[in-house]
Amino acid sequence: MPVSTINKTCRVCKRPKPLSEFYKNAGMKDGHLNLCKKCHCADTSRYSKTEAGREAHGKGNRNYNKTERGQAIRRICALHYHYRNKDKAKSRYAIRYAIFKGSLKKPNLLQCHCNCGRQANHYHHPSYKANDRLVVIPLCRVCHAKVHKGLLDLF
Repeated sequence: MPVSTINKTCRVCKRPKPLSEFYKNAGMKDGHLNLCKKCHCADTSRYSKTEAGREAHGKGNRNYNKTERGQAIRRICALHYHYRNKDKAKSRYAIRYAIFKGSLKKPNLLQCHCNCGRQANHYHHPSYKANDRLVVIPLCRVCHAKVHKGLLDLF
C-alpha cells in the first residue's frame, strides 16, 4: 500500500511542499506552521535585523541571564574562555592588580595614545607574553576597536 504524502502550501512562496518542510506548531490546525522552513528562516533573519528584533532578542537574553540556569551557563562560559585564553586572562589580572596597587593609572585618567583628543578608557596589550603583561597602550573605545579590526596601526 503506497504511503500518501500530505502537501501544504507556504503562505509566502506559495509553493506546495511536504509537511516535513514545515516546522511543527501546535497552534495551527494541521499542527505545522504556515511558512516553510526556508521562508521562516528568511523572515526571522529579516526581523532580527530591525530595531524591534534586536530589542526583543536583547530582552530575551537579559531575562535568561537572570535565571539560575543562565547564570550557571555564563559562569561555565567564562571558565572556558579563561581556560582557552590563559595568557589574556593573566594579562588582564596583572593590569587590574597594577591599578589596584597604584603602579599603573586607571585608563580613564589618561588621553588616548592615538592623539584623537578623546579620553582613554581601555588598555591595549600589543602582546600577551608573560614578560609583556604590563606593557599596555591607553586607547579610547573607538581607537581600540579600530586597532582590533586592523584599521589603525599603533606603530
